[in-house]
Amino acid sequence: ATAAAAAAASPQRGSAGSLEAPRLRRPSMPVEAALGGGGGGAEGFLANPRDVQLHIYHCDSLTGFLNRAVLLQAEIPIYHVGVEVYGREWAFQYFENAWSDPCISGVQCCSPGRACGFEYVKSVNLGPTSLTEGEVVSAVAQLRRSWLACGYHITRRNCINFADTFVEQLKVPQPFPSWLKAILEAAANPTADAIVDYTWSMSKWWMLRNQEQAEAGRRGSVLPAGGSEASCGNFWLLPTMASSCTSLVKASG
Repeated sequence: ATAAAAAAASPQRGSAGSLEAPRLRRPSMPVEAALGGGGGGAEGFLANPRDVQLHIYHCDSLTGFLNRAVLLQAEIPIYHVGVEVYGREWAFQYFENAWSDPCISGVQCCSPGRACGFEYVKSVNLGPTSLTEGEVVSAVAQLRRSWLACGYHITRRNCINFADTFVEQLKVPQPFPSWLKAILEAAANPTADAIVDYTWSMSKWWMLRNQEQAEAGRRGSVLPAGGSEASCGNFWLLPTMASSCTSLVKASG
């Protein structure tokens, strides 16, 4: 999700994605193995393995502070969201070194309630899916092909958009919570959308630049004059940053 969107559109109900922790591409677990592996995550989330739970997280300490201080009251909180079904949690994310690779899926799984790099907040039970475990395997396999990491966008195609789509396919009795999508609606405001899109484009440029420099360094090349190994610190601060930033923006979802 984006604090830039929240800042530009906080008076309105809205919708933006959630920010994900920066990650490098890593091998992913086959869908069948993930679903068949049994939960093993945070205990006590589900009494019925068919139940579909949304696990909700603060993206980082800053967005957690903003949620508590301002955004919850304004009804536009920024969260990362994962969807649990049959003992595994699924979410959509980007990888900072996969923007030019159309073969890497952004759909990844983890143990329920234990998404790495995020601060767990709470879970919402949407009721049991009408799909069998085999049907969920097929649905996830298709989503993995269509939700590519290189197609991630901070507000237009993020973890919340993915969770909403996945939940719809799971055919649960409860609707996807509208308050999770509020920040996305706020970001759809033309002014906010333009600001967020420009800043996100700059973030992607920074990630690509850093990756190219890292690859050049591994080949023994010299960084260009003024080059820096640092990644950008916070998505919403990128336009005002000087040459040194510390950690890449979280973005998800």
